[in-house]
Amino acid sequence: MKKEDLAKSIKYLVSMERVKPEQIEACKAVGVELLELSYVIEKGLASTIEFNKCKADDCPIFSYTSGTTGDSKGVKLTHANLIASA
Repeated sequence: MKKEDLAKSIKYLVSMERVKPEQIEACKAVGVELLELSYVIEKGLASTIEFNKCKADDCPIFSYTSGTTGDSKGVKLTHANLIASA
C-alpha cells in the first residue's frame, strides 16, 4: 500500500512474528521501519519514561458507529468498561 501511495502516514510496522532481513529492507525502501514486537517490548521495559497510572474512569477509546439507524454516534469507553468486557 505504501508503494502505491495509499498509506502515506505509516512510519512504523510492528510484526508479532519474526521478520526476515529482506522484509526489513523492503519496508525501508518505502520509508517504513519494520520492527518485531519482542524488540518493541524490550525497549519499552528498558525505558525510563514515567507514565501516569490509568484510573478506572479514564477513557482510552472512543467507539464510533456508522449511524445505520440515524446520525453517527461516538461512545466513550473507559478502562472499567474494557475490563468488564474482557
